This record gives sequence, structure tokens and C-alpha cells, in this order.
Amino acid sequence: MNRFFPLIFFFVASFLITGCSSEQDPDVSDYQYFPIEKGMYVLYSVDKKTYGVSDSTHSFYYLKEIIGDTFRAGDEVKYRVERYTKKSLTEPWPAQPDSVWSEFNSKNNVTRMENNIRFIKMTFPLENDKTWDGNAENTLGQEFYKVKDLKRTFYVDTIYFPNSVKIIQADNQNLIEKKYKVEYYAKHVGLIYKEKRIYEYDQSPSAIGKYVIKTGETFVQKIYAYGKE
Repeated sequence: MNRFFPLIFFFVASFLITGCSSEQDPDVSDYQYFPIEKGMYVLYSVDKKTYGVSDSTHSFYYLKEIIGDTFRAGDEVKYRVERYTKKSLTEPWPAQPDSVWSEFNSKNNVTRMENNIRFIKMTFPLENDKTWDGNAENTLGQEFYKVKDLKRTFYVDTIYFPNSVKIIQADNQNLIEKKYKVEYYAKHVGLIYKEKRIYEYDQSPSAIGKYVIKTGETFVQKIYAYGKE
């Protein structure tokens, strides 16, 4: 009996180790949907419309995000995300960024600081229909993100991405309001498409039930180039 004990122990130990690692350790390739490496940049076009009670505005511009140096904030080592904007493709990019965000990844998630607000952009491993509270590290209230279309192909205009993932951040609509936020990420690139539609509908007797926008915002951000400096 003793001669079988080491073999049984080996199989039990292997099962426990494999089981634990599959539940706790994300697939390394999952991180490739949100690569963080100094010098990586992505160029976007941004189309933004705001709706007001008395007037509306429409703006279109180009955005460059480039990952800069690391810095330490408490126990966290973060990467600077330098953001530059311009109105025309023929203009040079400004010498200094318009704003600086930051991002970092840990064993199980990617956190991004946008205008000093922390958002959990992804949690690993990535699986279709997986959900988490993207606002768990801020005070904006719960907002559950959901993974969809993992490893699907996706086009942004004429640019083809063979391996992408869709993160639905909000998708709610009723007679009073609409809140839709979604982001697409591609392997080895990062964010490739972002759309946000947040509306409050007109509740006057002649407009109720017709989804007439009273106030709100439409925001569409699309990749048109990427690389590394």
C-alpha cells in the first residue's frame, strides 16, 4: 500500500494546484487587451455633442494618448497617460499635454485614473458575461460592467481588429432617461472604440413617450492609428 501513496499524493497535489491556479490566475494573454508599456500611443477622432434645454453644442477633435514614465503613489506603481488634443489633422500635436491621466494593472484587474477618478476597466480572467463594479474604487455609485463578444473581430471604419472584447459599462433606457456606455479593446492595442449616450428625455405632454432629448451627451471616440515611439 505504501508504494502507491506517493503516486496518489502526486495526483491529489496536482489537482489542487491546477484547480487553484485556474480560478485565481488570469490568462497572461488577457493583459494584452489593455497593454501598458512606455512609448505606446493611440490616435483617436472624437465626436462630441451636448444637448441643453435652450441650446446644443457639437465639437470634433483629435486625441493622442501616449504612455509615459512610471511614478509611485503609495504602494502603487502607475504609468502616466499623456493626452494631447488638436482640431485638425494638419496641425502639429501640442508640445505639452492637455491633461495627464494614469493607469496600472495588478494580478486581477486594470485600474485607470480619469480626471482623478478611479475606474476598474477590466478584471481577469476575461470571460463572456463576467461582471464587476467599475466604480468600486470611487464614490460615483455602483455601475456593473459586463464582458461581451470576447475574441471577436471588430472593425473601426476600415481598420480590422481580429481579436477584440466589448465591455458594456451601462445599458439602460426608459421613458425618462437613457444611459449607454461601451468600450471595445483589441489585443496588443488597447482601447479602439468608445461610445457614450446619456440622455434625459423631455417629459412635456407633447413629447412624453417619444424619446425627445432634453439634456444629455453623445460621445464617440474612434481609433485611426497606433504605434510606439
